[in-house]
Amino acid sequence: MAKKTDVLVIPKKHKRAWFEVRIDGDATTYRLPKLQHLDLDIVEKIRKITPKLGSVKTGKPKTDVRQADLLRAVGILTEVMERYAPGLAEKLDQDQMGFLFQAWSDDSKVKMGESLASPTS
Repeated sequence: MAKKTDVLVIPKKHKRAWFEVRIDGDATTYRLPKLQHLDLDIVEKIRKITPKLGSVKTGKPKTDVRQADLLRAVGILTEVMERYAPGLAEKLDQDQMGFLFQAWSDDSKVKMGESLASPTS
């Protein structure tokens, strides 16, 4: 008789939580997934660039961040916006993008480089 083996049961995908944003004077509401609900390909890109941008534990940016690394980070953020909220990135300037990212990060209760797999990380 065959021996019964334990089987790992993977839970169903959790419902994705969203962060909604609107530009002043524009009626369109854009939706971005909370940071802990980003697709894994995006999470991997974020993990690769985060150490170059600053300390996650202290929240202080490095003072010697290379322009190329900063541009990569903006590129990743733009990619996320184009995937989930097409047209949003092209309407924002650099200051607005920073403001959006800070609010999105605060709302997600996750900072760049922290574990994005769990909202309690």
